Amino acid sequence: MRVKRRVRTLLVPYLLWSALGLMLTWALEQFPATRQLVLSAALSPFGPDSPLVSNYSPGQVILCWLLIPLPFQLWFIRSLFFYNLGYPWLRKALDRAPLVYFAITGALWMLGLGLPMIEGTGLCFFGLGVWLRRRDMEVQVPPRWFNGWLFAVVWLLIVTVKTWLAFHLERPSFSVMSLLHRASELLGMLVMWYGADGLVRVAMRQRWFVWLTSFSFIIYALHVPLLSYATEAALYFWPEQQLVVFVGLPLAIVAFSVGVGALLRRVAPSVYELLTGGRGL
Repeated sequence: MRVKRRVRTLLVPYLLWSALGLMLTWALEQFPATRQLVLSAALSPFGPDSPLVSNYSPGQVILCWLLIPLPFQLWFIRSLFFYNLGYPWLRKALDRAPLVYFAITGALWMLGLGLPMIEGTGLCFFGLGVWLRRRDMEVQVPPRWFNGWLFAVVWLLIVTVKTWLAFHLERPSFSVMSLLHRASELLGMLVMWYGADGLVRVAMRQRWFVWLTSFSFIIYALHVPLLSYATEAALYFWPEQQLVVFVGLPLAIVAFSVGVGALLRRVAPSVYELLTGGRGL
């Protein structure tokens, strides 16, 4: 039952959106002007030696569709599906040897090491969720040691230092940057999870915001490769307006995605359900 449910909510949307990304890219490649957008965006998982979907071999098309999608954000759904397939074994490992599990997966996360097609860096947090749930531990109430303002300040400081080093040093230390990146991830999750409750409560009292949240999956699935190609086009026409493009264009893509989602949900709810795995209905 668990696998069947995950096929509907994860695998089917993954395959559909991966195919749509391939088809959109192939369609853009049929015209010289838009083909250049594809080349400039350089989203091909096979690198500069095979930049165009039109030139993929049948094996590359299947590989790109099933495992390394052009809409690269879909890696999360792919990995989550594999995690759920392995849930019975992960659960046993967490029940019998949680310290060993978290030592190994924590090292994978800290070192940025992955497993083929599974993203080993996420196993630690997936396992943490399983471990907390199986012990019925309260995760909504902030622990006593959590100081929202202090954690937020430290988090922003780390993010600022990391960003400054990335842009001002020609070759910043890999180990230092990795450590700062992992620290910013961990602190950012804590700050958002425990420190944004007030903001969430205010937002969820707004009917328009609640309506928008129902399209979060459509926004997630649709924004790439669309945003990548639109960015290349916008910068071609307005090369001096980089800040406007990088701030305004994502908002425009979000609005477009919401519009597509609202239209689909109204005129073709069954298609919308397939594309979203039943989310937002």
